Amino acid sequence: MNSSLYSVNAVVSYILERIPTLATETIPLASCLNRVLAVPVISPIDVPQFTSSSVDGYAIRHGDLEHGQTFQVLDEVVAGQVSTTPLTQGTAIRIMTGAPLPDGADTVIPVEDTNQTWHIAPEVLSNDRIQVINKTTSKGANIRPKGENIQQGQHVIQANTRLLPQHIGVCASMGMAHLTVYCRPLVAIFSTGDELVELGNPLQLGQIYDSNLYMLAALVEQIGGQVKNIGVAQDSFESTLTSFQEALRCNPVAIITTAGVSVGARDFVKAVVEQIGQLNIWKVDLRPGKPFAFGFIQGIPFFGLPGNPVSAMVTFHVFVRPYMLALQHLPHLSQSVEAIAGEDITSDGRRTYARVRLELKEDALYAYLTGTQSSGALLSMVLADGLLVIQEGKQQIHSGEKVHVQLLG
Repeated sequence: MNSSLYSVNAVVSYILERIPTLATETIPLASCLNRVLAVPVISPIDVPQFTSSSVDGYAIRHGDLEHGQTFQVLDEVVAGQVSTTPLTQGTAIRIMTGAPLPDGADTVIPVEDTNQTWHIAPEVLSNDRIQVINKTTSKGANIRPKGENIQQGQHVIQANTRLLPQHIGVCASMGMAHLTVYCRPLVAIFSTGDELVELGNPLQLGQIYDSNLYMLAALVEQIGGQVKNIGVAQDSFESTLTSFQEALRCNPVAIITTAGVSVGARDFVKAVVEQIGQLNIWKVDLRPGKPFAFGFIQGIPFFGLPGNPVSAMVTFHVFVRPYMLALQHLPHLSQSVEAIAGEDITSDGRRTYARVRLELKEDALYAYLTGTQSSGALLSMVLADGLLVIQEGKQQIHSGEKVHVQLLG
């Protein structure tokens, strides 16, 4: 390991020790999907709030089955209504799924266990009688007790949970129209470089389209953030400073730049940060992504990512993603799988993140390089299922060796 470079683990630890507090807001339930819960959800009611039938059938007193198998039907109750007819010995009330259980009933006989066949909207006559043809129904059968699903006062969802459709549904079942969630972290992003051209414009010789700005914005939004796109700073101190000033005005939780942090004569990001803020980390023992920078500007974390698109994406995955997730009180460790190297893979001794595709063979995952590992070949990330991690100091992975792959997506 090059002693002049910061180790990946040390940089990640340094960043995660400096997580600011994220504000909260209370928003309508319909807007809560994928937001992170800030306050635990405690049920204000029992769910269901009443004992109900889980089948279409007849509500009876189970003890009456011992005296006979024929019942007189007194009434009908459907979901959303309540029967006020009292049950007496040998009587039943026709009941639909979800309807409240009538007073006095303790069991529901399914209609298929009787001699009745129901038609659409059948009339209930006072002299209707049913015969039970299956008397094996146990006491309390086919009933959903009050509070069976959720009890009043129960802690249903813990804080720091990313809200999924099932969470939204259960909150709706408890009548909760609003939830308190963490605000979406706002990140300001800009690119640097005279060679960058906005989409929709023709390219001149020596120019390239600005892919990093779109890619980084998508990465931020993918993990719950929102983006203020500052655009492109030209290769000058003044233009770079102006972009930083515009980024600061939107009060973001982080500023991300791409390019301009290396040692080129026209790399001005590092110089501007050192003048208006502090540069705490520069150059990491990492491949690809060595010219990564981190610091603070007016107390706001600054991430200076390399200009090569693969390096930008890898350094985002390694450094920015954990910060963004920890900021939202979410687990920040990347999901990884164990695989078998399908070919020999080399490294220069730096912590290396090789782009690989995974292939299942005979109940084992095999990892294969996606082709060129050039830091400018963004297609290699499209083809990749994950990043195979080669630890510092290791220069060779042999075919057949067990490896760890951090999954993308």
